[in-house]
Amino acid sequence: QREKQLNHKKDFLVEILPEIDERCHVALELAEKGKLAQATAILEELRQQHPNYHMVIYGIGACHALRGDLDQAIPCFERAVEIFPLLAQAHYNLGTAYMQKVNFQKAVSAYENAIAVDRRDGEVGRLARKHLDELETLVRSHSGISLAQYLNNTRTFDKAFAALRDGQYPLSIELFEQVLKVDETCIEGRHPHPRHHRE
Repeated sequence: QREKQLNHKKDFLVEILPEIDERCHVALELAEKGKLAQATAILEELRQQHPNYHMVIYGIGACHALRGDLDQAIPCFERAVEIFPLLAQAHYNLGTAYMQKVNFQKAVSAYENAIAVDRRDGEVGRLARKHLDELETLVRSHSGISLAQYLNNTRTFDKAFAALRDGQYPLSIELFEQVLKVDETCIEGRHPHPRHHRE
């Protein structure tokens, strides 16, 4: 049922190894205490034996994130949820990493997945909902539009920019006009846009 909420088109099978999970939890506790080298050593040893185990990959991503290395953390979180889509913590941390990268579209998607997995009343789900509410407030105070409108405008802006780059000037103008109808403040240089922060 929770899998359906995440709109997965196919079933998945995942191997659950309690002993490995326990060692990963030990490593994560060490990481949270600032003992990143020790935590990483445990997780890298586990990765040698279980290179595609979701908790191992998630743990390595968490260590990267705690170091501030988001470019290494994000692929780990994405791989972890690809293997095990019901890993709420990985969805949540993926959302937080994308927020730090100012990629609001992917952050919102990851937070929504965390809520779908953990429910709104779960610990991870509540944290994800809190971040979404904060982002909603931020967007409304900045532009006066809802978060959903902002994200839709962002997608339209990207299409307009792509059309401009490809020389499709009439389409580009039409799309930019659609953006400005929703948010007149959406002007390059004044309105921060996630596209600027993509790799």
